[in-house]
Amino acid sequence: MWCYGIEIEDQSLNTAAQARILKHTLGDKPFYLVTSAIHMPRSMALFTQQGTHPIAAPTDVTNYWQDERWQKRYIPNAHNFLYTEIVLHEYLGLIEFYVRKTFS
Repeated sequence: MWCYGIEIEDQSLNTAAQARILKHTLGDKPFYLVTSAIHMPRSMALFTQQGTHPIAAPTDVTNYWQDERWQKRYIPNAHNFLYTEIVLHEYLGLIEFYVRKTFS
């Protein structure tokens, strides 16, 4: 039997805590994990680590880099700095996840 609902969790400070809190509510049932596309790999790893069964439902997919103008790729601009910050945050988060997983 399918049950449709939205669970909004607002007590956690980060994704790892959110996965720990929601594992009791979610149980063994598959669920759609809705988050930014750039954040999805880390979110999926953290929820799977808790024994839940997420189905990726990425949002906030950007088409910025699909623009053919060469200036967007090579000349520094605010968008490039923003995306660099976002990507570095996610990569550092994934590294932290795998280091903690390896040494736990």
